[in-house]
Amino acid sequence: MIPIALLLTFSLASAQVEVLTSFSHYGNEYDAVVLKINQLNLDKFDILENNQSVPNDKFIESLSTDSLFFLINAFPFDSLCKPIGYYCTNHQVIKGVNDSDGNTNFFLKPNGLFLITDQDAVICESSDLNKYSNVRLGVQAGPMLVLNGKIHPKFNQASTNQNIRVGVGIFSDSTNTKYIVFCNSNAGVTFYQFAELFINKFNCSDALCLQSAGCILYYPFRPPQKRDYNGMICSYIYYRF
Repeated sequence: MIPIALLLTFSLASAQVEVLTSFSHYGNEYDAVVLKINQLNLDKFDILENNQSVPNDKFIESLSTDSLFFLINAFPFDSLCKPIGYYCTNHQVIKGVNDSDGNTNFFLKPNGLFLITDQDAVICESSDLNKYSNVRLGVQAGPMLVLNGKIHPKFNQASTNQNIRVGVGIFSDSTNTKYIVFCNSNAGVTFYQFAELFINKFNCSDALCLQSAGCILYYPFRPPQKRDYNGMICSYIYYRF
C-alpha cells in the first residue's frame, strides 16, 4: 500500500479499506478512501438515489441505522435530478453515453466513465464504453483528470478556477494489486491541482472528476468538525463496509 498516514484501516476477510483524513498535498488539504479491487469490495458498491430530494445531512441521517458506509457524489445531474450522462445500475442502462458538446465541466472532453463490472473496476474515456461488458454499475462524469498517466491536456497549470471537487482514480502497487481511491478537496482547488494529487500522491493511471461544487465524501467516524455540504445531492456512490 502507498506510504501515507491513515486514519483507519478496515480488514474484512480479503478486503482492505483505508480512510485517510486531512492530508496535505502541495499546500491543499484532502480526504480519501482507498479500496482494494477484489470481488468482496466490488460487491459492496451501489448507487443510492435521493428520491425524496432531502438535503445531504438529512440523507446521511436516514442511513444512520445502517452499518458503516461511505458516500460520494455519483454524477452531474440536471434541474430535474436526472443524470446528464451515462448511468447504469443493477446491469440496467438508465441513460446512454452523452457525447454532445456544452459549456459546463462535464463537456470538457475527454470526459469519462467510472464502471464496476462483475469482476473489475474501470475508469475510461466515455467513447470506450463498448470495450467493457457485464457492467453492473456505471456513471459518466467529467472531465477526465488523468488519462493513461497524463494530466488532461486542456488543463491550465496557471488557472485560477478553484472549486471543491470530488473524484475517483485507479492505481496499482508494486505487486500489481489494483486499488480505487476516492478523494475530495477540503477547499477550492483547480482541475490541474486535483489531477496532480491523483498522479503524484497515488500514482493513478486514470482518474475522473465526479463533481465540482456541492461535493461530499462521507466516511466512517468522520471528525465532527468536518463541514458537510447541506444542499441536495441527487445520487450517491455508496459502499457498505
